[in-house]
Amino acid sequence: MPQHAFNQQYFVTSLIDAGMPKQQAEIIGNQQQDLVDTHLATKQDIDLLHKNIDLLRKDMKHGFALQDAKMEAMQQETTTQIETLRKDMTIKLGSLLVIAAGVFALIVRF
Repeated sequence: MPQHAFNQQYFVTSLIDAGMPKQQAEIIGNQQQDLVDTHLATKQDIDLLHKNIDLLRKDMKHGFALQDAKMEAMQQETTTQIETLRKDMTIKLGSLLVIAAGVFALIVRF
């Protein structure tokens, strides 16, 4: 159970001293203690949360770095493939032009 700076007995005594019936003051004190125990975070809880957030950030940075490297490699591969296709297309177009010029020359001769 978390340790909070809530003095249930003092709280109940204060309610009784203010004129509240003892049974009602004890019920409210118990409910208040339950709220404090279940809904308040201790400094240790917050410190642990900060540590977990820091670890998550480090993991995310590492993951993003890996993804960036993969994307860079894919971009480089794509660029290489485009250059290869461009060269192939140039060669094929040049071949077609040579063939067309040859056919045209044959047609003009006859």
